[in-house]
Formats: sequence, structure tokens, C-alpha cells
Amino acid sequence: MELTQASVPAVRSLLARTQDRHADLLHVAQELLSLDRRLQKETGQSLDSLYPAQPPVLAGLVEMLYDLNHHARFRILEELAYEAGWSNQASQEISLIRMRDETRNFFLNTPLLEDDARLTLPVPFKDPRIDLLSQARIRGTPFAELAAACNVPEQLQSRFRSYFTDQPPRRKDAEFRGDDVRVRYFGHACVLIETDEVAILMIRL
Repeated sequence: MELTQASVPAVRSLLARTQDRHADLLHVAQELLSLDRRLQKETGQSLDSLYPAQPPVLAGLVEMLYDLNHHARFRILEELAYEAGWSNQASQEISLIRMRDETRNFFLNTPLLEDDARLTLPVPFKDPRIDLLSQARIRGTPFAELAAACNVPEQLQSRFRSYFTDQPPRRKDAEFRGDDVRVRYFGHACVLIETDEVAILMIRL
């Protein structure tokens, strides 16, 4: 967390909005905590009797089991949970910001507060508009098409426009021909290490 004392009112406002908009997911979180506390009391007996006692919000969406150290735990059946509405797509957002990578703070800093450099759009993570925005980085895309697809209000059009340029980015050579080693970082768990003879792609699964 990299905030100052001046950010306290904005954080309080964000907290209040979060508690209001995500009350259902916060309820799920509390029930999961209660289930975890209940499982910590188990001593190796069958967990079958716990299933009928699950609250409706968890019923059919969690599996209870023992790990290799004989500790009781639960596993969320993610696909079923998302179908039940746990993903809350209506509240998913993307954030655009003008900042060079080398000056960006750690990407997991939280919370992210609105400022003059950041524009937040209500776009679900699986929305094809994210593909449209992403491909605009490497393929020319009419600004009007981007603005229309993202439903950007007219009063924010000029601000939205500031996140795009008509100059194509400088692309790195596909193959490395230098005398040393080139290391490239992709996403949060992928690193490509290259020499002029070999390339090694490391991915954390």
C-alpha cells in the first residue's frame, strides 16, 4: 500500500462503496471463514456430516477433504461458483493510466484510487472490448471505434483519447542476435531468456 494521509477520505469512500456493491461476495467470504474455522476442529473423522449443514450460499460449491498432513480443508469448485454468481461481473473494471513501466509502482498495491492520470471503465474481464483495446497496441484501430465500443461518455472523450497515440510502438526483433543474454518479462509469471543460439521460456503454472 503506497498512500498518504491525504488519501484517507478517498479510501473511506471506496470502502463504503465496496461494502455496499459487494455485500453478497463479502457474505460469501464470511461463510468461507466460518467453514475454515469449523474444519480446524476436525480430527480425522469423516467430513460427510458437514455437507448438510452448509449455508445455502456454499451448498454444492465447496468440497471438504484432508490434505497430506491430515488437516481438514475445503476446495472451491470454481466453475460452479462462477455460474452461481460469485464472479460478480457487473462490478469488474479495467483501469487505464499513463505511466512508463519503469516508473510504475508494484502492480499489486491496493487500493487504486482515481486521479487525473487514471481512467476506470466498467468492463467485465471476459468482455471482447478488452481484446480490442489490447490489439490497439500493435495494430492501428480507429479511435472512434474504441470510444464507441467502450461507451465512453462525450465529456470523457478527450481524456480517453490521451491514452492512445498515432505512432506505432518500437518492436523488438523477434530473434536475438546479440553477444550477451536478453531477458524479457511477460505477464506476471513468464520469462523468456535468449542468446544467439538458444531461447528458454519459463512459465509458472
